[in-house]
Amino acid sequence: MKFSRLTFLTLILGVFIAVVSPTAQGAADEFGDGAHKFIRSLADQAMTSLTDKKLNEADRQSNFRKLLSEYFDVSSLGKWVLGRYWRRASKVERAEYLNLFEDLIVGTYANRFREYTTEMLSISNTTSLGNSAIVHSLMERKDDKGLRVDWRVKFPDGHYKIVDIMIEGVSMAQTQRSEFSSVIRRNGGKVSGLISALRGKTEKLLTQSN
Repeated sequence: MKFSRLTFLTLILGVFIAVVSPTAQGAADEFGDGAHKFIRSLADQAMTSLTDKKLNEADRQSNFRKLLSEYFDVSSLGKWVLGRYWRRASKVERAEYLNLFEDLIVGTYANRFREYTTEMLSISNTTSLGNSAIVHSLMERKDDKGLRVDWRVKFPDGHYKIVDIMIEGVSMAQTQRSEFSSVIRRNGGKVSGLISALRGKTEKLLTQSN
């Protein structure tokens, strides 16, 4: 399966390990304030658990998976990305798909964190949107004017969780959803076709990393 370069979390590599500068948050309520602090905490923990050059690949993957589970609503993301095909999938297919969806993220990105050490993330303000909030930030890079990154955060089950990331206004979840839909259509509209492609992709990624 061929994935485009603008896949879910592709551009978040540097952001995820960035040092967050103490800028004014501009949050208008308690939920927005909590979402703002939540993103700062993510960056702080990623810096300490993923960028150590002494980490082997297995440990970095393990640390990445823990952060992914703690900060991202992976299950909801996976369901939304699959879209209308989620209803068509069997119970067994759904379970395997969600496992492979997480493995794809871990296998693709965990060990790339070794390569990102110079980016700076500045959080500017937070916009509350009812049951969610958008934390606005700018990833400052030496080679260009910076990259606008917006984090959509919700509060399911009493815990903050990231449900989408917008890079320069482009939803990463929507981009991944379009790609998965394309794979399914090429396989006769069957979720099993996507699962097979994901299985092969993740096995290759995880084997290369170990």
